[in-house]
Amino acid sequence: DVVSYFIKRDIKAKGDKAYYGQILSNCEAAKSAILTGNSASQTSARASRAGYFSSQFDGYETYLSSDYSQADPSTVKALLSQTPHERPQNYIGKLQHFSYWHYLCTIPEAESEQFSEGSMWTIRFNTLAYGAKTVSMTVAHVSSPQNGEVSIIFESSFFDQAIYSLRICDAEIILKSYSGFRIRKDSIRVSEGQNGVYVLSGAKLIFKPVAVIYRSENSDFAVVVPDTE
Repeated sequence: DVVSYFIKRDIKAKGDKAYYGQILSNCEAAKSAILTGNSASQTSARASRAGYFSSQFDGYETYLSSDYSQADPSTVKALLSQTPHERPQNYIGKLQHFSYWHYLCTIPEAESEQFSEGSMWTIRFNTLAYGAKTVSMTVAHVSSPQNGEVSIIFESSFFDQAIYSLRICDAEIILKSYSGFRIRKDSIRVSEGQNGVYVLSGAKLIFKPVAVIYRSENSDFAVVVPDTE
């Protein structure tokens, strides 16, 4: 903040050197006073091991994924009902020693057959601060069914600031992805039994054949690709 004055004003070396020299001296004195005043509250902290550091505190620091490697749906419900711990006065931060992290969730039993340990899936985390984040994760554990639900533990070694700071978050498991043009379903026309769309080329409307590769009853959009056959 001390030197931001110069950055914001884009002050050059030219001009009134005496005037800006005085400002610089004042800023240097303010900087020295800030550092001197805070020196008493500064302490050094050392960890016995290296890892990923975060100064954030959410109250769930004592709940470790290693303690829930065989979690079932009832365990997930119990975890979600836990009350976060209060932040200790001497709290500095937390350090993760391992190069991987886990996401524990429950899904309906009817949809669990396609998940097996070791299989890879794409998961989209919806964060408030950073928007949607997509991560490839490996299934580390699939529990036995319990009251129509199955718990799954996903594992990843990909670290991202937005995801690393999460503790409880809804996510979407992407079962299948499509690559093509996303258009409104009502823009698809049928001509002589061929699906297609009309595109404007100069002053002419031209019918372009397309193949519909995805259409959802719950959406107004479809995914299409050019039909070259």
